[in-house]
Amino acid sequence: MNKMKSKNNKFIKTFSTIQIAILVFGIIAFASIVGNINLVSAVGPGAGIDPRALKSLDVFSPDFGIKLDALIDGAIDKAFAEAAGETAVKSAAGKGIIGKGLIKLGLNPGFANAIGTILTSAAWAAVAYAGAYYISKAFGAQPGQAKAIAAGAAVGVFALGVIPGVGWIAAGIGLLVTLFTWTDEKTKTAVFTCSLWQPATVKSNEQCERCNQGVLPCSEYQCNSLGVSCKILNKGTKDQRCEWINRNDISPPIITPWQEALMSGYSYINQSAVSPVDKGVRISYNSSDGCIPFYTPFSFGIQINKDSKCKADVIRQPNISKMRIPLSGERYLDEHLITLTMPNAKDLEGENIIPLLNVSGGHKLYIRCMSGNGIESNANLEFNYCVQSGPDLNPPEIRETNILNGAYVGFGIGSVNLTLSVNKPAQCRWSTLDKSYDTMENSMLCATNITARNAKMLYDCKTVLNGIKDYGVENNFYFRCNGTYNGKTNPTSYPFKLIGTEPFVIDNVGPEGTIKDATNVVKVVLTAQTSAGAEDGRGTCQYSKTGRANDYTIFISDVEEKQQAHSQELRLAAGNYMYYIRCFDGGGNSAYKNVSFNVETDNSAPAVVRAFHDRSYLKIITNEEAQCVYDTVNCNYNFSSGISMNRDPANKKEHYIEWNPVLDFFIKCKDDYNNQPARDQCSIVARPFNL
Repeated sequence: MNKMKSKNNKFIKTFSTIQIAILVFGIIAFASIVGNINLVSAVGPGAGIDPRALKSLDVFSPDFGIKLDALIDGAIDKAFAEAAGETAVKSAAGKGIIGKGLIKLGLNPGFANAIGTILTSAAWAAVAYAGAYYISKAFGAQPGQAKAIAAGAAVGVFALGVIPGVGWIAAGIGLLVTLFTWTDEKTKTAVFTCSLWQPATVKSNEQCERCNQGVLPCSEYQCNSLGVSCKILNKGTKDQRCEWINRNDISPPIITPWQEALMSGYSYINQSAVSPVDKGVRISYNSSDGCIPFYTPFSFGIQINKDSKCKADVIRQPNISKMRIPLSGERYLDEHLITLTMPNAKDLEGENIIPLLNVSGGHKLYIRCMSGNGIESNANLEFNYCVQSGPDLNPPEIRETNILNGAYVGFGIGSVNLTLSVNKPAQCRWSTLDKSYDTMENSMLCATNITARNAKMLYDCKTVLNGIKDYGVENNFYFRCNGTYNGKTNPTSYPFKLIGTEPFVIDNVGPEGTIKDATNVVKVVLTAQTSAGAEDGRGTCQYSKTGRANDYTIFISDVEEKQQAHSQELRLAAGNYMYYIRCFDGGGNSAYKNVSFNVETDNSAPAVVRAFHDRSYLKIITNEEAQCVYDTVNCNYNFSSGISMNRDPANKKEHYIEWNPVLDFFIKCKDDYNNQPARDQCSIVARPFNL
């Protein structure tokens, strides 16, 4: 709660001008009479006024109901008796106790009386101030108003005491003081509450998009802090990002076929079809009937006018929650790619599987999407396509391997686990020689059932390749497969090669010893040199302060490509350090080393620890390696303007110039880190002399 005071030159609310004037006049009169100041002492025969007549007067306002005779009965008789004496005697005696006391001290009577009057008036002004303040408070005045009234009464009483016979003038002065010091005090209530911070309201994606522009991925906290409608989409995936979710957007996502998703030889028929008008498109292959070859991957996709998650189903569903096939891992994207491989219908029948067909013999896939604010497309976008009919006359095709063909393998590994992925169910074999399928010695464990497809709609065959040799030897292997359903065998082998390696070596690491600089934080460069291994020493290195497996950071030099010379710049404070370094090559070989060093900071200019006469030279010795210059006038010169001293090549702490007793040498020295004395200071002032 805050009290706010404002000054006002007008009386408001509590007291009117008339009430204030009466109160001030009354207080002045009361203080004057009771205090027996000059206003009273001036009354008497000499003044032509009978003081007893005052006893019947109303000094205060009738509103207060106070009579003078009720207050000071008998006091005026005493005043009259004192006033009846000789004027000269009264003046000589002094006015009041203070005046009399000052006269006794030897002061001039006139001056003493004046001082006594002032001090006496001030004392009664203080009494008037206190009385007026508490009386005003009793009548309901606010503290600021009571102080103004009290100040006016005090000033009026003081003026009346110092200058007798000016009652109305004194009252007017007191009233003016009251008017100009009057304050009207008001009380207002200000309520402060501490609430939870809320992010700003944003109306476009520009604010939210800022979170996606950093080097590191946008976190959920960062995204939410940018705006109320900024939300993280695709959390925990490589596509995690911050997007604006317009809460007022109730329009459904608009889905269109994605032309660029098609492979070569494919096209859409009726490409203008757009959901939500509930139309579809046909995927056509460049063949006589437009149907897609079986066991051959093909792709298509959709584009949406806003980031949405989408699902598909081979059956038309009333809403997205009923659909069984999530697209893109249910991530919110504006493009979704779909890749399929369709089996041969005959093979499906051989496994007693009935494909979902419509009356024309085609396949259908229905797609719906939902935007980030939960608005669902109100219709399906339908893709339909047909698969070539007839017997499968083609042998299996090896599409990929889990180890890159031609890759390096680690030194001394001896054997590796290999997985082949084939486009159709098959049984595969391998050999170290290029042979026919029937004569190959090594069988593989293969997925031979049509339903046993992996995530890429391929069929896996697994084996262990052994007998791998090291030191750059090319280890060759050959594979052939036989189709499960059609019995067709590869007419040629699939060649596969692995290259043996030698041990990977870290030749040296750095830095060593002490790294010193003139800054509080010193630049230190970690280094490592590697050799041998898979690619003649090329690899990537990492460093750690703890050596824990998950606490390593890659050298900055190795971020983009493998290196033989590795470096990482650090900024370290003074202290002792040890870093753990590990390096890897392309074959999976690894090497480890530690590096220890000390960091020192040097912020001080070199000190001259000795100066002496050596044969015909003035020689000085510094506490560290340095360069020294001199001037013969004073210390106020730039180091670069000084005359260089000779330095001992074998000991860079020793410096000398010719001995000359006639000159004074103002010498400055700086170290390798450019620490040197200030412009007007010297390292030493040397004055040679002969005994």
